[in-house]
Amino acid sequence: MHNISRRHFLKAGAALAAGAASGFLPGLAFAAPGAYRGDVLVNVFLRGGADCLNLVVPYTEPAYYANRPTIAIAAPGSATGAALDLDGFFGLHPSAAPLLPWFQNKTLAIVHAAGSTDPSRSHFDQQDYIEFGRPGFKYNDGWVGRNLQTLGLPADIFTGVGMGSRVQKSLMGTIPPLGVSSIGSFRMPGGDALKPVMQTLYAGSGVLAQTASQTFAALTTMERLRLAGYAPANGAIYPANSFGRQMANVAQMIKEDVGLAAACVDLGGWDTHDNEGGASGTFATNVATLAATLNALATDMGSGMGQITVVVMTEFGRRLKESASLGTDHGRGGAMLVLGGGILGGKVYGQWPGLADSALDHGDLAVTTDFRTVLGEIVLKRLGNPALDQVFPGFTLQPLGLAAG
Repeated sequence: MHNISRRHFLKAGAALAAGAASGFLPGLAFAAPGAYRGDVLVNVFLRGGADCLNLVVPYTEPAYYANRPTIAIAAPGSATGAALDLDGFFGLHPSAAPLLPWFQNKTLAIVHAAGSTDPSRSHFDQQDYIEFGRPGFKYNDGWVGRNLQTLGLPADIFTGVGMGSRVQKSLMGTIPPLGVSSIGSFRMPGGDALKPVMQTLYAGSGVLAQTASQTFAALTTMERLRLAGYAPANGAIYPANSFGRQMANVAQMIKEDVGLAAACVDLGGWDTHDNEGGASGTFATNVATLAATLNALATDMGSGMGQITVVVMTEFGRRLKESASLGTDHGRGGAMLVLGGGILGGKVYGQWPGLADSALDHGDLAVTTDFRTVLGEIVLKRLGNPALDQVFPGFTLQPLGLAAG
């Protein structure tokens, strides 16, 4: 083992992180309880480009209905499956009904016509630009990772968790994230019987011993969480799917005070080129999963939502005009949802550009709010980090006023 360099050890860890199906990653531990005082950030990414015109419906716009004769959501009160009125201009997709009470009690804010300032309509490019936090550039670190670093937390304490089959690029940085598909799957390859052997093998001092010690600490913590099980509070029910289970895992880690500062969770299936559906269908099913899960989290956490901020984003919206295959192709402007006790909700923020031909960006809803405007305000006011020049290089924040702090 003396011939294994730190570089190779960490490289092996990175490889395992990229394929976290086994649930085990070397060199991982949680921050010490009490080390972080800002909100816990829960970043939900809707992979595939969500159709935000059908999620947050501009039902007073004639052009919306003219361009979507099949998949448009009816105006509030006009039919079964109609939009749920928000403010007399916008309405929620009917499958998002679990989110309406949070909007009404001013815990949920919506930002429409939001997105990246880069004109690309590529999934891969825009996901990278948003996760790296700088449109048009690709870095070795993400905006969440830079936030964790500039908060001044020790580099050997791991405060970020990436749920799913891979660690999200937004978490990349000098503070390595924990990548895990679920609490239940986070185990050492070969079973618990291998643990004493590995502890003996990595005993002593030095980089490898320290990394191994952190690994065993993470395994011990996860084992405790796994054995304890989890019963959501306040009658909350998480959907019985991977997204629901992963968000329940995040809730458990927050409640157990393991030092979590940021968690990233993905929800895929939003690339609705064909047969998108309107009030029912593929898109509606995805919206129902998103809404039910966010509602479960907020219900489960109760007063704890005062120290949690959830931000939902996607790489771009969809085109205004429905396609011949009754779907929508890649567009530009989308929407962001922000949920939390420190959010000044009950309002649809942002400058609405309208859907007239002259206002469109090559047939798409224009972007009038840079996604960094939303994230920057959260970082500053809710996460307590003034180092915006480092978290979002080259960007100057002009807050929307959606967060207290």
